[in-house]
Amino acid sequence: MVLLHIPANNFLFLGLELMGFGLRNPPRTKKDVDRFLACFGTTPESASAIFDALQVTTNEKAYVKPSDLKFRYFMMTLNWMKSYQVEHVLAGLFKVHEDTVRKWTWFYTKRIQGLKEEKIRWDVLNDSEDFIPVSDDGVHCRLGEPRKQPSTKWSSTKFGKKAALTYEIAIAIRHNQVVLVNGPFPAAAHDMTMFNHPDGAGAKLRPGAKAIADRAYNGLQIAKRNEFDTPEVKAFKKRVRARHETFNGRIKAFNVLDTRFRHGPRKHKAVFEAICVIVQFDMETGRPLFHV
Repeated sequence: MVLLHIPANNFLFLGLELMGFGLRNPPRTKKDVDRFLACFGTTPESASAIFDALQVTTNEKAYVKPSDLKFRYFMMTLNWMKSYQVEHVLAGLFKVHEDTVRKWTWFYTKRIQGLKEEKIRWDVLNDSEDFIPVSDDGVHCRLGEPRKQPSTKWSSTKFGKKAALTYEIAIAIRHNQVVLVNGPFPAAAHDMTMFNHPDGAGAKLRPGAKAIADRAYNGLQIAKRNEFDTPEVKAFKKRVRARHETFNGRIKAFNVLDTRFRHGPRKHKAVFEAICVIVQFDMETGRPLFHV
C-alpha cells in the first residue's frame, strides 16, 4: 500500500495557503512556522508525523486508509481545535458546507484520539529505577453550562464555580513522554482521587516510587515541597513542576480546551486526549520539554 506522505515543508506551505497566506514555496522562515503554530496549534513536522501515523497504525480506532485521507479536512480539524471557531466560520474559511465541518472534524478528532494507546505510554518507565520517575497534575477545562442546574460536583473553584471537568496527567521526568492521561472527572474531584483511581498514576507506580506534585497532593507516593528539602532538592522539584506546567500550557494553547466547551462531557474526552497526542508528537519532532 502506498502511503500519502506529505513532508513537513509541504505541510507548512499547503497549510498556510489554506489559511489565505498564498505562499508559493518560499524559503522557510520563523514567521511562517509561527503562523502555522497560530493557525493549527502544532508544528509542520508534528502534523506530518500524525498524518503518516494515521495510515500505518494497527489500531482500528485510529487507522485511515491513504485513499480516504483528506488533507483539507485534517487541517480543518487542527484549526478547529486551535481556534474553536463555530461551524459557520469554518465553513467559510475552508469553503465547505457546515455539515462537512461537523462530520470531518469529529472524524479526525476521534482518529487522532485513537493514537493514544501507542503515544501515551507508561511502559517507558518499565526499566526505570528512579525513586521519582514522574510528575503528576490535574487540569481543569470549562464546560458550557447545562440547561439544568449542575450538581456541585461539577463546580470548579478555578472557574468561579462554573461547570468543568478535570483530568490527571503524568509526565516522565527523564523522558520526553506523557505516560498517563486519566479522566475526565467532575471538576470537584480532588487531585488525589484521580491519582488513587485504578487508572491513576498511584496504581501504576512501582512500590516505593513517588510522583512530584503540588501542595494539593498528599500521601506516601507523593514528593512535594517540604521544609526538609535541601536547596538542590527544592530547585529540582520546582523545575519539574514548571516543566509540567509547560505541557499544560501547550494543551491549553488549543482554544477548544481553554474556553467553554459546547459539546458535552463525552466528546470533551475525545478532544482532550487527541490534543495530548498532538502535543506528544510535537515534543518528539522538535519541541521537547526542557531537561531537569
